[in-house]
Amino acid sequence: MNFINSLCLMALFISLNTNANGLWCSKSYRFESFSYGMAESLTNSASRPKVIDELCWRLGQKRGTVIKKNHIRNEKHCLLAFTEGKDDGMNGISTNSSYPLDCYRSGVNYGESKLSISARESRTQVVGKDCIRSYKKGRLSGLQDIVPSPGMDNKLSYCYMTGHSDGSLFRGLL
Repeated sequence: MNFINSLCLMALFISLNTNANGLWCSKSYRFESFSYGMAESLTNSASRPKVIDELCWRLGQKRGTVIKKNHIRNEKHCLLAFTEGKDDGMNGISTNSSYPLDCYRSGVNYGESKLSISARESRTQVVGKDCIRSYKKGRLSGLQDIVPSPGMDNKLSYCYMTGHSDGSLFRGLL
């Protein structure tokens, strides 16, 4: 491999590394992989999803490690904000905030990802029957290329839009 190719690969890696959540790891299962990796690094308790993007998982772990290091003096507050964010994300709420903000946002991302994965995998005990129904309705609309109509409930709307996104993404494959 020549020098220019090596430089291009290195620039791509740096770009992915510095802006992973905004670039490569911002949609669907990649976002979920990033969020779960970040949560695993912050809490040591998040399990790996069944469908995973290994690069996003590792970049998420790296981001979680950076957040943890940045809040080493107030780790307890960071974990509390993360937990509050996770709970909000599981309820489809992303407009609240808690300090430290990066810990809270990481929790919201993880909660939203957990909500999406649980709806997709029909985990009734985690998200409830209504969420799974909304997910399936959204997926059908996405498969049929119908404009989304998620409704007003935050959690059910998030489940519906996850389904719609999955249906649109995998149209012709499911």
